[in-house]
Amino acid sequence: MRIAHHRYVVVAATAAAILTLADIPAGAQTGPAAAALPSSVSADTTGLAGLAESYLQQRADMLTTSPPTAKAAIAHVRATRSMAAQTQDDLAALAEKGKRYKEVDGGYTRAQVDVKVDDTTVDGGTATLQLTEHTRLRLPFTPQEVEEGAPEFEELSLPHTVKFTQGSDGAWLLSSDKADTAGGPTPTTQVSDTDAEATTDDGGGAPDEDEGGKDDAADTTPLPDSGASDTVKPGVSAAYSYNKMVAYADRYWDHHNGAYRTYGNDCTNFISQAMLAGGWGPKGGALIQRTSNKYWFYGPTKWTTSYTWAGAENWYWFAKKHAKRTKILGNVWQLAKSDVLQADWTRNNNIDHSMIVTKKYRGTPYLTYHTGDTHNKSLSKLLSDHPRALVVRAPHLTGCHPPQENPQMNKERVVERRRLLAVLAALAVATGCSTHDDKAEPSRSASSDGARHAVEAYVDALNSRSATGLIKVGGVKDESWSRQEAARMLADRGGREWKIKDVRIDHDMGPDTGSARLFAKDKAGKSLRDTFTVTREKGVWHLAVFTHQPDGKGKESSSTDKPAS
Repeated sequence: MRIAHHRYVVVAATAAAILTLADIPAGAQTGPAAAALPSSVSADTTGLAGLAESYLQQRADMLTTSPPTAKAAIAHVRATRSMAAQTQDDLAALAEKGKRYKEVDGGYTRAQVDVKVDDTTVDGGTATLQLTEHTRLRLPFTPQEVEEGAPEFEELSLPHTVKFTQGSDGAWLLSSDKADTAGGPTPTTQVSDTDAEATTDDGGGAPDEDEGGKDDAADTTPLPDSGASDTVKPGVSAAYSYNKMVAYADRYWDHHNGAYRTYGNDCTNFISQAMLAGGWGPKGGALIQRTSNKYWFYGPTKWTTSYTWAGAENWYWFAKKHAKRTKILGNVWQLAKSDVLQADWTRNNNIDHSMIVTKKYRGTPYLTYHTGDTHNKSLSKLLSDHPRALVVRAPHLTGCHPPQENPQMNKERVVERRRLLAVLAALAVATGCSTHDDKAEPSRSASSDGARHAVEAYVDALNSRSATGLIKVGGVKDESWSRQEAARMLADRGGREWKIKDVRIDHDMGPDTGSARLFAKDKAGKSLRDTFTVTREKGVWHLAVFTHQPDGKGKESSSTDKPAS
């Protein structure tokens, strides 16, 4: 169940306002009587979720460039004394974090939090909600800049265990909030002084080979500003489709692809899926090859999947040394879209986190990753979160070597970035270059209109339960395989009276290829967020909604959202 933003009006409180809660007895009234939720053994899940959402919204608001103040906010939060004190500290820390983010790249102008409740348990006077926070943090870009390729939002999806306790008056009081932050960098809406340690299973292990030492760490110093525009890798090379890698990450960053298992530390599993979708071919597959870094493959069980598929350290050695699909970048600011950044949080020379670049704007890469599921977090913010390390490490896939991009940075930011805590490795996923004839580029507005009409046609086909409509908008042949896949899409989403709330078109992949982000709601109020690759062929725009199209030999292409069998 997704709770609508501010469905229950609990006024967001500032750190200063929350201070008043610390001295209120647990059972005391803190707001109007109407603010109290009905208490019963079967707790009002919607009401409790509304309180949890308002609390999480309050946290996110403190990160913005105009956080709420004590004079502008009235505290209607009902919390136990200890939880109120903890919230006070967290809000103050989040406000400082927001100020730091504003200094490094402009911060966030607005925040919106939605809550999805996964499970509710009531045991006497205690109610426990397992829920997922979905937060969208608007970035300080104009509509024109977004049209040019700037990301509109940073987004995150974070599981929480939230508990409520009944006070002496029977009202439910927020008593604890535990976010699942294990395995990755500290989520944006959380506060922590330490970097996450890789204590959870990532599917990797000690390889058969002694790999020797890694290449030198890459520099994190921003490159000098030459006024050059960002270099864009070709959307499709002789071997790989970088667009499909990015589109896959955009689509599955927060709702994991059910065709794959999810690991405790899922970041590199996610990266491997994106590489496979973009054309990386599996190597090996025999059980005896599982523990060797020379092979890379996915199987129906963990025990039939190579270490290199989901283990960050193992993936590094396969891609860089054995498959030679990467080379080392000298500076992390050279990262381009579809490149991969890896991190060693504990500085023990063992890589434990992987991220993919899904946006590059004015010299700044924006990163997307699983485990602390996050979409389009700027490299600037990531580096400012880890200010104590000295170096980063950066491998890049062989093939096209884009020239150095030059972000606009001042001297203070240069000094700050030299103090990184995490040892990072940037792996650019690129192989082979393709040449293109020079053609006049159509206007962005005309391209956006055509791509938007394709998205609208897709929604119309879902609402009318039309397999023919899906096949047409997908630009595929009307054959048995496409009919079967269309039937699966209609069984999942068809006939639900979707209403489009927003469509965002991004043409930074070129005039004939881009990405479309769809926001819609069905008749029951359930939200739909989806991202597609959009392509224009012979003047007609299509959506890449069919992912299992056979190749010319009758076999499925490796560029698919489904693992190879």
